[in-house]
Amino acid sequence: MKDELLSELMIEDLNGDQAQLAAIIGIDAYRSVVANYAGTVIYIPTQSTLLACCRDRMIKDDYERGLSYRDIAVKWGLTTVWIRKIIHGEESGTWPGQLSMDQIEN
Repeated sequence: MKDELLSELMIEDLNGDQAQLAAIIGIDAYRSVVANYAGTVIYIPTQSTLLACCRDRMIKDDYERGLSYRDIAVKWGLTTVWIRKIIHGEESGTWPGQLSMDQIEN
């Protein structure tokens, strides 16, 4: 019965942030989030945190393709010290104590 009711949920039934979220991701995706995470606090990282992870991966790819620390630093507007930390795993792009989705138990 709950699934049937959830399938009838419309954006117009929602208020505030919930209506805004449903409008952004679509009502079907919103229903899926509700079905899977209802009552759970979900951390949504900032764009800069997410983009740092992507940037770090791309920096490591540049290094594996043979670019020097200096060339990578110039390309990304970072210091060579920071590039070395990223490449050698000293900087993961996450905040200390931040959990990954894999670490969260249902």
